[in-house]
Amino acid sequence: MIVRPYRQSDAPALALIFRRAVSETAARFYSAEQIAAWLFDPPEAGDIHEKNSDGRQALVAVDSNDAPCGWIDLESNGHVDMLFVSPDWVGRGVASLLHTELVRRAHELGIKRLFVEASEGARPIFGHFGFRLLQRRDFDLNGTPTHNYAMEKLL
Repeated sequence: MIVRPYRQSDAPALALIFRRAVSETAARFYSAEQIAAWLFDPPEAGDIHEKNSDGRQALVAVDSNDAPCGWIDLESNGHVDMLFVSPDWVGRGVASLLHTELVRRAHELGIKRLFVEASEGARPIFGHFGFRLLQRRDFDLNGTPTHNYAMEKLL
């Protein structure tokens, strides 16, 4: 497995990874109603491409056939907006590999602070990466109460 920059041809696979990660992986941590609200209007390939083409650092982990296994992004202000791993690859080091490359890129860009709104399932992963919990964030998502966690990591 390697990490490389996002390519437009990755967009359909990343849209599928998003849907599967939410419906399969996140479903272990959130209610069926919360998952349905999260997937009410999931990003399609065009949405993924538009977001990953706005100047952010978008990194994709791929297998030996160049098929995406997961991705992470980094906005210029240090915000990590997306970290999603295919359920087929959970627990196999994809998130760690993506995080390592993200931190390298952040250093190159002079970013001193990373921050994220981590899901219930991602919270311990980001904690393992050295992010500290700032607060639980309770909010309404498409009419359904849900939550995530504001976390940060100083570089």
